[in-house]
Amino acid sequence: MGTDYRKSLDKYYLLIADKNSIKLVRDMIARYVTEELPKLSENTQKTEGYFLKNIRIAFGDWSPHDVKPKHLYQYVDARTKKVAGRREIAVFRKVFDCGIRWGAIEGNPCINLRLPGDKPRTRNVTLREFVSVKRLRSEEHTSELQSRQYLVCRL
Repeated sequence: MGTDYRKSLDKYYLLIADKNSIKLVRDMIARYVTEELPKLSENTQKTEGYFLKNIRIAFGDWSPHDVKPKHLYQYVDARTKKVAGRREIAVFRKVFDCGIRWGAIEGNPCINLRLPGDKPRTRNVTLREFVSVKRLRSEEHTSELQSRQYLVCRL
């Protein structure tokens, strides 16, 4: 099945898994890890894997139907690292979206949560950045609006 333990477990799960056997959140996470996570970049796999580990600890033994928005708010409020908690919920939302696609659940409790966002980044545009956008505008005949959008994206 493979030399890597995790990959072997993933292959084993695919061999024995009944596609409709998602009874607990941990089953949904396991299927997400085996089917969806490998499609992402290596760095994203590491980050989401870490977040999923925390989600599995908190909600793994729950039925996906029992997870409600109030539980997600309580989870984020209980976290000392608020930014990590919000990011974990963002990954959990992706897991629930896949659960809907797989037919395991009907709705996603992570949708329409009003979690406080990260502080917006603020900084001044350097003269070098401004000149490069101005040069780009003159070379490509871009509009002022396009130049502003480019500059905002660069920040």
